[in-house]
Amino acid sequence: MRDHEPVSELAKLFTYTDQTQYGRVIVQTTNLERMLERLLKAKMVNGNSEFRAKMFSGYGPLATFSAKIDMCYGLGILDRTMMEKLHHMRAVRNAFAHSDDIIDFAHQSFKSKEKIKNNPLAANETAFFVGAAEIFDYLLPKLETAVLVQAIKSHGKK
Repeated sequence: MRDHEPVSELAKLFTYTDQTQYGRVIVQTTNLERMLERLLKAKMVNGNSEFRAKMFSGYGPLATFSAKIDMCYGLGILDRTMMEKLHHMRAVRNAFAHSDDIIDFAHQSFKSKEKIKNNPLAANETAFFVGAAEIFDYLLPKLETAVLVQAIKSHGKK
């Protein structure tokens, strides 16, 4: 194995070379949003799968990335630093996703957006993806524990 080769499936997410910056930003933030959703679902004690689906879709209270971030912070899943970092990532994702063009970190229309000007994760691609890796590193053990606890609880109900 060479020094720069990914050592895990997670690391492979950060080494896509066949996508644009635009594509990588969208994929990374979608993966983070899904992790938050899984963590929130694992914390829910009431409601069947239909109820849970309703909470996270359409006009449900946890349908947006922002709502998931805030709820995870409110439940103590995220500390303040991670909450702020995720909101910075969300702002970058929104700038990319809602642009009329396929943009990158150097694109003038990206740099001129008000919500991006003081965003430390918007400085360049490296800053964004290092931030994403730090968030994955923070969330992954929490997700693994939540899934394990869920499995133990469901096994105990049998």
